Amino acid sequence: MVFGPFTGKDNHGCPVTFGAGFVSNEGADAFSWLLSEFVDCMGFAPKLIITDQDWGMKLAIERVLTSTWHRWCMWHIMMKLPEKVPKRILANEELKKDFDSCIWSELLEPEEFEETWLTIVDQHGLQNESWFTTMFTQREYWIPAYFRDFPMGSLLKTTSFSESVNSFFKRYTKPHFNLADFVMHYNSALDAQRNITERLDFSDASKVPIL
Repeated sequence: MVFGPFTGKDNHGCPVTFGAGFVSNEGADAFSWLLSEFVDCMGFAPKLIITDQDWGMKLAIERVLTSTWHRWCMWHIMMKLPEKVPKRILANEELKKDFDSCIWSELLEPEEFEETWLTIVDQHGLQNESWFTTMFTQREYWIPAYFRDFPMGSLLKTTSFSESVNSFFKRYTKPHFNLADFVMHYNSALDAQRNITERLDFSDASKVPIL
């Protein structure tokens, strides 16, 4: 079964696991059930959730987390760029520079982003490249300009914390574990994670910074 942890960021900038669940597939119905159970356990829905471009997850979030801001991982999107565009575009250093400054900027308002994007597309003759057209249509899911109103939203652009937690849990679990084995090792992993947080809390409370 597919193991799905819910990962956040604590006040030390470290990953924290809120919970986890198993689903038999990665369809919209399975994700809807998982999200519903997560909300029931937590008592409220998250204000912001970051995922990859999985359409099953997107539909589930629209069904269940109706008041949650949903954004896509920018790292996943940019990693797909070499597969989606012609090599002549990737070799254009000026284009990459203009493109990066447009996409990653936290200073642009939505209108400024749209104007800049369209200008770059026109200058480099990308009007007929389907990837650019599609991602511009879906810009509200992944461009920082559309998350400026969310408190500290600029700090949350990728699922890198989730990826690191996946690697973390792999150190504690094995594919052949049954459910009882998994729960025991999962709790050990959470204890280790919480121990790190407690040590950092103690350090913050007991040490005086050197000015």
